[in-house]
Amino acid sequence: MNNEFGIILARGIGSRFGSSVPKQYIELNGREIVSYSVEAFQKSRLSRNFVLVCDESEYKEQNIIRKYKIPCVQGGNTRNESIYNGLQYVKKFYPETEKIFIHDAARPFINSDIINTYLDLLKNGNKAVVTAVKITDFLGSCKENILVNREDFFLIQAPEVFDFPYLMKYFKKDFQQTTPLHQLPRNTKFEKYFDFKYNLKITYPEDLPVAEQYLRFILSNSTVSDSK
Repeated sequence: MNNEFGIILARGIGSRFGSSVPKQYIELNGREIVSYSVEAFQKSRLSRNFVLVCDESEYKEQNIIRKYKIPCVQGGNTRNESIYNGLQYVKKFYPETEKIFIHDAARPFINSDIINTYLDLLKNGNKAVVTAVKITDFLGSCKENILVNREDFFLIQAPEVFDFPYLMKYFKKDFQQTTPLHQLPRNTKFEKYFDFKYNLKITYPEDLPVAEQYLRFILSNSTVSDSK
């Protein structure tokens, strides 16, 4: 749909991963990690309606543009600055956008069904849909010697989708919190999506073999299903 657009954030330098190559360009099962997000977007309703936010060198060298045939915009020094640059690109070239889908390239298990589902959930007054994860461990406070009720909290992950005009009204690139949801008014109506069961973010070197094993599991299961 012409009023839906996506942003893939691939600006990270991978300092915690400990590699000279940004983690989104490291290979996972023979493919660059970023390619999994690109493929999911291309197979979804967003199809060609998305942009990738990359670092300065990638933007100047245009490797992503040549390799994946998708537009790119240069990111900022923080996640919020990169989101802001992506939003400004959308505002300039696709001002009719109503829904904006934001994802991190370091989370390679996104798929087209998830993207379409989130876009569909942004209705009935919802201004956002976020990936929510229930907390299963005990939750404590770093400031006080007390235990906190974990049922009162949940984890927020990418992907997220927002009402584009609404997000543009409140989003600030210098905001401290890194999820756009925290920039919206407290009374904002939003949907928590708890059914994205495995959404590993490649952060540390030990995450890569875990992701490879899970990817093999997914592929083998899909092969079995296709043969039935």
